[in-house]
Amino acid sequence: MTLIHMFSVSQFGCGVNNLAPTNNVPTTKKPSPKYLITKLKQAVNRLRILSNQHTRVGDGESDSSTTTSSCDSDVDGASAARVDDEVTQAVRKDLCPALSAILCNGLVYDAIGKSSALMNPISCILPRSLTSPPDEGDMHAWELLVEYYRSKNGALLAKLPHRMLSRAFNLEDLVGGDEENHPNIHTARRSLLEAVNQVLSEHRPLKRSNEDMFKAFVCLGLNGKRLSQWLHIISHSTVLISSHYTDDSYTAKVGLDGVVTVISKLDSVNFRLPVDVAVRPFKNIRDAF
Repeated sequence: MTLIHMFSVSQFGCGVNNLAPTNNVPTTKKPSPKYLITKLKQAVNRLRILSNQHTRVGDGESDSSTTTSSCDSDVDGASAARVDDEVTQAVRKDLCPALSAILCNGLVYDAIGKSSALMNPISCILPRSLTSPPDEGDMHAWELLVEYYRSKNGALLAKLPHRMLSRAFNLEDLVGGDEENHPNIHTARRSLLEAVNQVLSEHRPLKRSNEDMFKAFVCLGLNGKRLSQWLHIISHSTVLISSHYTDDSYTAKVGLDGVVTVISKLDSVNFRLPVDVAVRPFKNIRDAF
């Protein structure tokens, strides 16, 4: 094995980066798994509290006891709008960053190339993924979702005639589907691919960022009560996980089952989150002309 390692270094340059001294390279302390999951739990708990407030407002329980009866409807409407906005902000500013921090922890374009050639000598002669950039570096969680989408031919699925007809005539909800009547993993996987396709179709032409598209994806998942299912599917994609997560990543060390459990606490919440926040200004400009 040592001879193979020496041969791979001399012939392919594999493992050179791992052998280079790092004394002069400043290192930043990575957040611990406990810290990352705690932040996610806090974000989920805050959303559950806000959703309970929304339910009370929807049932006619006003925060103000001094409001006259003639203004009750206006107050209730304003209160509901305020809570809706708070929920949206909590999702986009608390939940999405907390979930992204876990998924992006140790997420790289080429995890195999970052491993020691002594352990993976064959990785030196394997071709890089055609979807990966030539240089190594950190990868965004949204890019991981897009790679899964491409590996399952998601674009082809979205173009199937029966899928287009169903969506055109609102025969089924895009991310809700019919899983209650036909519970199976294929329905959840299909809805995952369609959600990624929708976000790409709406955001990529306007050159929105990976973070914007990830937030739209999370909102779609919450609206359809499927986010935990989608994360479960991604976490069990062995090839995807082993190709893009380093050995010291949260996903490699802890796994995502705990994350799925935490997110599943939101499955019972009825969300009505906007999924076009990043593209709405451009839509408004287009509609104006």
